[in-house]
Amino acid sequence: MKEIEQCRKDWFAEDLEETAPGLNAVASPVLDHNNSPIGYIILLGLSSADAAHRYGPLAAEAAKALSRQLGARVDTAPVDPT
Repeated sequence: MKEIEQCRKDWFAEDLEETAPGLNAVASPVLDHNNSPIGYIILLGLSSADAAHRYGPLAAEAAKALSRQLGARVDTAPVDPT
């Protein structure tokens, strides 16, 4: 549960070799005008956990910008990526 709360706060999630050895990824939800997820910005194949930590916030900012363009209120409600 702590990990989910951190994802909501940071606006992105990391997969650090959980799916496959050597495969790291970050993902951030894109929300529509109802603040419902309609897709994700995903960076897959990052070379290291350090890269995932660096690029996670960038993916989050890109997802927030796109969500705003779609009418989401990203600054007023926490993310529920489900």
